[in-house]
Amino acid sequence: MKRWLLLVAFIGGLACLSMNLFFYYDERSLESLIYYNEDDVMIIAVTTDITKGEQANGYEFYLENREQMEELMAFLSTYQVKRVTQNHYQRQLLYGTQQQIFVSHYSHTPSVAFIGEAGVHLVDDGTYQVTNGPIDMKWLAEFVDKKKERNPE
Repeated sequence: MKRWLLLVAFIGGLACLSMNLFFYYDERSLESLIYYNEDDVMIIAVTTDITKGEQANGYEFYLENREQMEELMAFLSTYQVKRVTQNHYQRQLLYGTQQQIFVSHYSHTPSVAFIGEAGVHLVDDGTYQVTNGPIDMKWLAEFVDKKKERNPE
């Protein structure tokens, strides 16, 4: 009887571990990885090319209008990503220009995402490969340019 209970506990633990690993590496929406709560969001900051060096005030453009934030999140929701190792990300997916999105909330830690054509690095959350990409890098640059024209600093 004792062996039976031990075997059942072992198989149950193994099943839980397998399910956890399956969901850890499961494909999901890019938008779902970036914490965004429309009732709690303070600001979203965007930099369209981080290789240009640091901007004067930290980021290239700040989205404070809820409509603009929703438009950006809708764009991100069109892409699916899958978790990959840091090594795979650095060797295979880290090329071209990278864009940065910073989402700040009143009651939650900020989300910081570095987005490239084929991969995404979320600070404190890991690295991901875009499965239905490449990400349209021009879209975000054009989005920021349009918003800058409407709201010159």
